[in-house]
Amino acid sequence: REGKTSQQIAVLSQLSEAYSALGRYWQAVKTLEAALELAQKSQDAARMPSLLALLGNAHIAIGPPETAQDYLRRALAMARERGDSVLAAGILNNLGNLYTTQKKYPEAIAAYKEAVVLAKAADRRILAARALANAAAAHRWRGEARESRAQLDLALDELRGATPSQETAFALINIGLGYRDLRPSLPDASAPLLLRAAAV
Repeated sequence: REGKTSQQIAVLSQLSEAYSALGRYWQAVKTLEAALELAQKSQDAARMPSLLALLGNAHIAIGPPETAQDYLRRALAMARERGDSVLAAGILNNLGNLYTTQKKYPEAIAAYKEAVVLAKAADRRILAARALANAAAAHRWRGEARESRAQLDLALDELRGATPSQETAFALINIGLGYRDLRPSLPDASAPLLLRAAAV
C-alpha cells in the first residue's frame, strides 16, 4: 500500500508459494504474473530469475509443458548470467522434474547431474541430495536399477551429518522411498534395500 515495489514483489512471491502449497496453481500463476509485471516495470532484474522459475514450477503442475520449459529456461539463463549457482541448481532440478513427467529420461538425468555439480560447489548438500534422489528415480523408470541405487547411495551420503530440519527430513523420506521402490528390480538385494529404507 505504501508503494514499495520490492516489498510488493516479495509478498506476491510468498503468496504464490502458499497458493502452490495448497494446490491452487492458477491463483499462484496469476499472483506471479502480477509480481513479474511489477519487476519488469521497476527494472528489478535481481528478482526476475526466481519469479520466472516459480512460474515454470507452477506450469509443471498445470501445463502446458512447453510453457513450463520456456519459463524455466529463461530463468536458468538469467541465473547463469548473474552467477547464481544455487538458483541455477534449483532450476535445473525442476527442469529435470519437467523432463521426467514427459518421460524424457536422458534429458532429465543430464539436468539433475548438472544440478548436483552446482549444488555441491555451493555447499548446498540438501539440494544436491534432492537432485541425486530425483536422478535415481529417473534411472529406475528407465530400467537402470543399479545406477538408481548408486544415485540413492550418493544422495544419502550427502545428508550424513546434515542439520536436522523439515527439508532434511523430507529428503531422507524421499531417499527411503527410493530404496523401497527398487526392491522389485533388485531381488538379490531386496532385504538390504528394505533395511536401508527403514534405517533412513
